[in-house]
Amino acid sequence: MSVNEEFITIALSKGRLLSETLQILRASGINIPLDLESSRELCFELSEQNLRFILVKSVDILLFLEKGIADLGVVGSDLLLEKGEGFVDILDLKIGQCELCVCAKPRINIRDVKSVASKYPVITKKYFDQQYHDIEVIHLNGSVEIAPVLNMADCIVEIVQSGKTLVENGLIVYEKIEKISAKIVKRKKSLYEKEKQINDFLANFNNYFYNINVPSKL
Repeated sequence: MSVNEEFITIALSKGRLLSETLQILRASGINIPLDLESSRELCFELSEQNLRFILVKSVDILLFLEKGIADLGVVGSDLLLEKGEGFVDILDLKIGQCELCVCAKPRINIRDVKSVASKYPVITKKYFDQQYHDIEVIHLNGSVEIAPVLNMADCIVEIVQSGKTLVENGLIVYEKIEKISAKIVKRKKSLYEKEKQINDFLANFNNYFYNINVPSKL
């Protein structure tokens, strides 16, 4: 695919947020193909709207922004908290809503915790340093809930949505650190030559969200 510098490139997550994100894009007037979810295509262009979309793993979206491959991205605010110093969130899409929590077995005293397993070592370290004391952070990339079960860690810091996985592993929520949702983000240092295009695109999005979130007058 040829590179068109006039296009705004938007990085989308291939994961659980994709379907809801595409619904919002379509509702806001962007002509997203209806068969995109079932397609294996990872990069597609809407030439009539000067938009290019790339589908990547959520953990890689900030890297695509950092390298200048993407101009905008849709990413969970958990990733922004973990490694988003060079980025700014522009709009909360209010999808993928969940909470980042401290979880452990019942009857644990959080003040006595010495080790914490998490996919978010930066957030975890900062939280415990500020709220309690220095702890060992065990960085896991998945199946975090198993760490307390196997006595690998005293507790975990993890995303909680329904709480079903916690219950199945005998864990409970002790503290809620942050509410999480999907947001449109960009680099703090965006390309100047695309600034107007990006601002116009974001203005349309802002108008769409304003209209759907303002109650109608009776």
